[in-house]
Amino acid sequence: MGDDTQKGGAAPAEDSAVSDAIDPREWVRLLSDHRWMIVVVTAAALAVASVVNWWSTPYFRATSRILIERDNARVMSFQDIYNLGTGADDYYLTQYQILESRAVAETAFAALSAEDRAWFEARGKDPVRELLAIRRIRPVTKSRLVDVEAEHPDPAVAKRVTDAMVAAYVTDGQDRRSNASSMALERLKKDAEDVQAKLMVAEGAAQRFKTDNEIISMSDRRNLLATRLEKQTEQLAEVERRGSAARARLENVKQSLAEGSWERELPEVLESPVIANCKKALLEARSELSALTRTYKPKHPRIVALQNRIDSLEKQTDDEVRVVVAALTRERDRAQIEETELRGRIDEQKVAMLDMESRSIQYGMLHDEAENTRKLYEAILSRLKEVEIIDEYDTTNVHRIGASEVTMQPVRPRKLLNLAFAFLVGLVLSASLALVVEMADRSVKSPADATRILATPVLGLVPRVDTSKGAAATTFESLDARSSVAEAFRTIRTALSFSEMGRTMRSVVVTSAAPSEGKSMVAVSLAASYARAGKRVLLVDADMRRPRLHRVFDVVAEEGFPNLLLGGREPKSLATPTTVEGLWIMTCPVLPPNPVELLTEGVTPELMERFYAAFDLVVFDTPPAGLVSDAVVLGTSVDRVLFVVRSFSTDRGLARRAMGQLRNVGCHVAGLILNHADQRAERYSRYSYGYYSYAYAEDGKVGRRTRVMQDVDDVAAPFESIAGEEPAPENEEKSEGRSEERNA
Repeated sequence: MGDDTQKGGAAPAEDSAVSDAIDPREWVRLLSDHRWMIVVVTAAALAVASVVNWWSTPYFRATSRILIERDNARVMSFQDIYNLGTGADDYYLTQYQILESRAVAETAFAALSAEDRAWFEARGKDPVRELLAIRRIRPVTKSRLVDVEAEHPDPAVAKRVTDAMVAAYVTDGQDRRSNASSMALERLKKDAEDVQAKLMVAEGAAQRFKTDNEIISMSDRRNLLATRLEKQTEQLAEVERRGSAARARLENVKQSLAEGSWERELPEVLESPVIANCKKALLEARSELSALTRTYKPKHPRIVALQNRIDSLEKQTDDEVRVVVAALTRERDRAQIEETELRGRIDEQKVAMLDMESRSIQYGMLHDEAENTRKLYEAILSRLKEVEIIDEYDTTNVHRIGASEVTMQPVRPRKLLNLAFAFLVGLVLSASLALVVEMADRSVKSPADATRILATPVLGLVPRVDTSKGAAATTFESLDARSSVAEAFRTIRTALSFSEMGRTMRSVVVTSAAPSEGKSMVAVSLAASYARAGKRVLLVDADMRRPRLHRVFDVVAEEGFPNLLLGGREPKSLATPTTVEGLWIMTCPVLPPNPVELLTEGVTPELMERFYAAFDLVVFDTPPAGLVSDAVVLGTSVDRVLFVVRSFSTDRGLARRAMGQLRNVGCHVAGLILNHADQRAERYSRYSYGYYSYAYAEDGKVGRRTRVMQDVDDVAAPFESIAGEEPAPENEEKSEGRSEERNA
C-alpha cells in the first residue's frame, strides 16, 4: 500500500542530529509572541531608572587643570639633582598614582574648612575615603595636562576640594624635592671630605715616588735612552757587517788553499805587493829554467841554482799567504769581539729603558690617580656650591592652568543616560527571558519545526477555530463548505492526491500524539471534504475509549464499530448518513474492555475489502498513538496514516515516540497536519500526558454533550502552498446510483 521507504523509515531519536534550537528566522515571531512581556519588563526598568533619577542627589563637578613638566626648572648649568627619575617612561603614571594617593587626599582634607570636612565626616567613618570617592584624575590625551575633578552637591565645595587637591599635590612634590635637596647637601659634604683625604694621599704618593727614583723629567730621560740605544744598534749593525765580510774572506782563502788555486782566486793575495813581486820573480825564474833545461842537464850548477831560487820564491810566497790569512783571521776576531761588546751594551740599554718604562708607568698611575681625585674633588665642590644656591629657591614642575571651573548643570545623575541604559537592560533582559521561555517550551510550533523534528512533510495547516460558541457551533463551522477550515482541508485533500502519485487512497487513519490536539475535528473535516468532492466516505469512530463522533453529528445508534469487529455484519448496515451529502458515520455506542485485542482480531483484509466495496474512502478516527496502540494496530491495515500536530501544544518528545511507533510497524505515514495554526492565538499553559488522562468514561456510556475541540497555542509559520489545486464544486451532481443509495 505504501512505499518501502516510508514504511521502513525509523523515527528520529531524541538525541538525533536534528537540533531543536530556535531557527534564527523565528526571532521575529518569538519577539512578537512575547511582546507584552518585553514591554512590561522594559517599562519596569524605565520606571526603576526614573525613581533613581528622582531620588538621587544632584552632583556638580569642579575641574582644575594642571601642567606637569617632565623636567624640573633649572636655575644652574647642570640638570637638577632631584629630578626624581623624570626621564623614565613611567614618570607620568607615577605622578597620576601620587595624585590619587591617600597621602595627598589626607593633606587636602586637612586643608579644608571645618564646615566642608563635616559633610565628609557625616557620610562615613573614614572621611578621607569619602573624599577619594568624589574626586577623579583625568589625564588629557597626548599632552602633559591633567584634570583634577571633584563632584559635590555644592558647587563651591567641589571647587574648594579641587583647589585643595592641587595644592596638596604641589606641596607633596615640594616637600619631596626639599628632602632630596637636604639629603643631597649632606651627602655632598661627606663626599667632599672623603675625596679631599684621598687627594692628599694620592698626591703624596706620587711625590714620594718621584723623589725616591730621582725623576726630574721622565720624557727627557726616556729620549736620551732611546737615542743611545739607536746609535748602539747602528754600530752593532756595522760591526756585524764587517765581521761577516771578514769571515767570508777567510773562508774563501781557506777553501782556495785547500784546493791549491789561491794564485788565481784570492783577491787578497793578488792585491799584496810582496806576493806580486814574488810571483813576477818566480815567473822569470821558471822561464829561465825552461830555457836552460833545453841546453843543460838537470844537475848542472846553473839549473840547480835556478831551481833553488825558485824554491826560495815559492817559500816566500807561501809565507806571505799565511800572513794574509792571519790578518784576515785577526780581523774576524776583532769584529766578533766588538759585536759581543756592542750586544752587551745594547742589552744594558734595553734593561735601563724597560726599568725606565716601568717606573714611568708607576709614576703615571700615581699621577693620574692624583689628577682624577683632584677633578672629582673640584666637581663635588662645584656641585655643592650649586646645590646650596638651588636649595634657597622653591622650584616646582607643576603649574596650574587657569582657575577651577564648575559645571552649571548637575553631572549626575545622568538622567537620559540612565533611562537609555535602563531601556537597553530592559530589552536585553526581556529578550533573554523570552528566549529562556521559548527554549523551555518543548512544543511543536511551526511547520518547519514539525518537518524538522518528525522528518515528515506537512500536508497543510488548519486555522484556529473559535470554540467559545460551543461544540455544535464549532462543528457546523468546520463542516461549512465556505469556512476557512473547509478551505484548508480542500488544500490538504489536494496535497494528498499529489502525494499518491496516481495511486488511489481508499482508507486513512487520523491520529495524534496526545489528546486534545484536534484529531477528531481533522477526521470529520477531511471526510466532509472528500464527500463534497463526490466520493462515498465513511467516517469510523475507532476510538473505543473516548468516542465522540456521535456527539459531533448528534446521532444515536445502538450498534457501531465494535459490532462490526465482532463479525457477521456489513459496514453499510451499521453506517448512518449525515447532513453532509456523501458522508456516512459509524459510531462507537459501547466501550469494549479490550480495544487492542478487538482491533487485532477484527480488522482483517476481508473486512477492509467489505469497506472498499461499500465506500470510496474510509476515514478512521483513532485514539492518540502516543498513549495507546490502537492507531498502530489499525494503521498497518489501511493505505495511509495522517498525523495531527497541534501548534504550541504537541510535545516534541511524545510526537517523536508516536511517529517512531507508527513507522516501526510499517505504517505508511502520508504526512502531518498542523492544527490551530494562528499567529494571533494566545499561549496556554503546559500539561503532562499519560494513560490516566485518556481513561474510559465513568459509567461506561458515552455522554451526548462534549466539546469537539479545545483552544490551543498559536503558530507563526507560513504555509508553503502546494501547486495547482482546483477545489471540487460544492454542489457537484452525484450519480444516480449514489442518489439511490443515499435515499435508501
